[in-house]
Amino acid sequence: MASRDSPQWLFINSDANHMKRDDSEIFQINSYMSKTRRKINRALRQKELELKTGESAETAGGGHQNVVPYHPQTHAAERQTALPQVIVFRNPAQSKRKAKNRRTELFLNRPSKEANVVDDDAQQLPSLRTLIGDGPRGDPFAIYPVKATPTVQSAFDYYASVYAPPAIESLLGSPGNPPYTAYFQMILGDVLLFHVVIAYTQIHQERLRSGQAKWSPHFAFHSQRALEILHDRIVKNENCTSDATVLSIIMLAGCAGMLADFKGIQVHAGGLRKIVAMRGGPKTLGVDRGLGTYLRTRVQQVEHGYSAWVKQQEAMKARLRYPSSPVPDDLRQRIEKLPPGFRRICLTGSINFPVIDYLERAIQVFHPQNSADAVDILTLLTDAYMITETPDLQLVERMIMVPVSYLCLYCDRIQRGHGNAPNVAVVEGQGRKLCAVYDLSECDSDCLLWAALMLHETAFPDSVIHEFVSRVLDAVDISTDKQRELESSFLPMPSRYNWLHPSLGRIEEAVTETIDRGRSDP
Repeated sequence: MASRDSPQWLFINSDANHMKRDDSEIFQINSYMSKTRRKINRALRQKELELKTGESAETAGGGHQNVVPYHPQTHAAERQTALPQVIVFRNPAQSKRKAKNRRTELFLNRPSKEANVVDDDAQQLPSLRTLIGDGPRGDPFAIYPVKATPTVQSAFDYYASVYAPPAIESLLGSPGNPPYTAYFQMILGDVLLFHVVIAYTQIHQERLRSGQAKWSPHFAFHSQRALEILHDRIVKNENCTSDATVLSIIMLAGCAGMLADFKGIQVHAGGLRKIVAMRGGPKTLGVDRGLGTYLRTRVQQVEHGYSAWVKQQEAMKARLRYPSSPVPDDLRQRIEKLPPGFRRICLTGSINFPVIDYLERAIQVFHPQNSADAVDILTLLTDAYMITETPDLQLVERMIMVPVSYLCLYCDRIQRGHGNAPNVAVVEGQGRKLCAVYDLSECDSDCLLWAALMLHETAFPDSVIHEFVSRVLDAVDISTDKQRELESSFLPMPSRYNWLHPSLGRIEEAVTETIDRGRSDP
C-alpha cells in the first residue's frame, strides 16, 4: 500500500476521488509538488555545477565512462517538460465554489497515462530526444546520437555486453584497451554507424529468438535511416570515406547476409570496394584509432563472401545445359515423376538441368514422401534466386521458377506461422520482371496461363503482378475448364493447401475487380 506522501497516492486520489477532497487535502498536494520541484531543481543545479567544474559524480551501480559535456540550453526545455503539470494553490482558504472549480481544473490537467509512455522508434522522429530516468542505461546525459528509446537502449546494451566482446576481442583486445575503447567511441560518435548497429542487433536477436532472420519494424526504421544518411554523405561528399562509414557499409552487408538478400550483398560489396579505393586502399583504414587490423579484416571478409557468391553464379551459368534429343533414359525417369504439365514441357528439351533439379526438390515440399526427403525452403529459395538471376535463362523457365517459389513461400508460412519478408521481396521482384522486362507472347500458352493463375492466388497485393495477370488473361483463353485442367496438370496441391486455390472459376472477375479498385483509389 503506497503512503500518502508518495506520487502513487497523488495520482490515485487525483483520478478517482478528486470531488471528495477538501481544501486541506489540496494544500497537501500542492505542498508535496512544491517540495518535489525544489528537490529536482536543486539536484539539476548541483549536477550542472559538477559537470561544469569537471567533477562528474559516479552513478550508483556503474554507468557510462565517457560522458559528453552537459548543455543547459538543450536540457532546459526537457527539464520543464519532465515536471508534472499541476495547478499550485497559493491560498488554501478559498470559498467552496472556487475550490470546486480548482479541483475540476486539477482533474482536467492531471498527467495522463500516455504521458509516461515512450513511443517506439518508428513512430517518432529521431531528432526528438527524451530523458528516460531508468538508471545508468537511461542515457540521462544524451550520450546516444539518436533518441534513447527502450528499444535502442536494450539493443545497444545487448551489442555492447553480449554480442560485441567475443566478436571483437580477438582483434581489439580485452575491454579497457585503447582500440577497444576507440571502437565504442566511434559508434557513439557517429549517427550512421549507431543506426546500423541497432539494426544489426535487431536482426541478430530475431534470428536467435525464432531461428530465422526476419524483418521487424525497428530493423526497418533504423536500416532505412542509415541508408538515408549514407546516401546524403555520398551525394554531398561529406565524411563518406571515414572509418565509421566503412564499418557501417560492412555491417549493412552483414545484415543483407543474415537476410539472404543477395542483391543487397552485391550492392554493399561494390560500394565498399569503391569507398575503400577512394580512401587510398585498405592500408589507410583505422590508422588514427588503432582499428586498422580490425577494419582490414572485416573488409577482407566481405570481399571473400562476395567473391564466393560471384563464383557460385558463374558455376550456375556453366550448369545451364539442356538435355539432348531424344531425352536420355535416366533423365526421362526423373521427369516422369513430375506433374503432367511440367513433364510435357521438360520432355521437349527446352528446360535446363538446374530447373529440372529445382522442380524435383520443390515437389518434395508439396508432396513429401517421407521425413528423410524434407527440403529446406530457405535453401530452395536461395537456389531459385541464383537460377533466375542468370541472364541466359529462357522465359518459359522463369515462368516456372517464379510461381513455384511463391508456392514454396506460402507453404513455409503455413508451416512456421510467419513469412520471411526478405525472401518475399526477392520473389516479388522476380514477378515484377516477368511483366516489365519480357515479351509474354514468346512463352508457352499453357505455362503462361498457369503462371498467371498461381501468381494471382498466391502473390501479395502488388499492382505490377496484377498488371501481368491481366495481360495474360487478355492474351490467353480463360475458360473455366482450362483453368481446372492446368491447376491439376502442372502442380496438384495436397488437401491442406487447397485454400491457395479458392474460386478458380472466378479468377478473371477477381483480377478485374482488383485492377478497377486500384484505379479508383485516390
